[in-house]
Amino acid sequence: MDELIKENLEDHLSGVLAGQRKKEFEDYLAKHPKAAEELARMEECSTLFAVLRPDEEEKTLAQLAPGFYGRVMRKVEQEQKEPFWMVFLEPFLLRRLAFASLMWMALLGSYIVVAQGPDTRDPQVMARILTHPPSPEYQVRLGGDLDKNRNSMLNILLASK
Repeated sequence: MDELIKENLEDHLSGVLAGQRKKEFEDYLAKHPKAAEELARMEECSTLFAVLRPDEEEKTLAQLAPGFYGRVMRKVEQEQKEPFWMVFLEPFLLRRLAFASLMWMALLGSYIVVAQGPDTRDPQVMARILTHPPSPEYQVRLGGDLDKNRNSMLNILLASK
């Protein structure tokens, strides 16, 4: 781009170029058609940008209330604060939390083992069933039907306690 166009381009596009400078600018464009063609493309782009400029009504609506910038910055700072649960993701706390969880599981496991205690079933019940025939009041019938056999044996076990 030529120096003369660079110096006067903004004034020409905004429409404030006047007097001797305007005459020199127009004479230069008449002598250099390539520069005139480039300027025409720039004017076309400038008209497209003019559509984006707000009119007077929009300008009055867009005026910011006092303290707007301060309120926006306060909101941004509040959103940048870390949430409370981020403390739990610290490596030091994660190790402690994992260790505490393992200890808790070990404690519960040992309680279950201790609470169950030894097997308190009488080992002599089976010996009594095998050595002494059941009394006739139980009506024990051992045969081919497994359900009847199971019920008879349960009756004997319950009665012997």
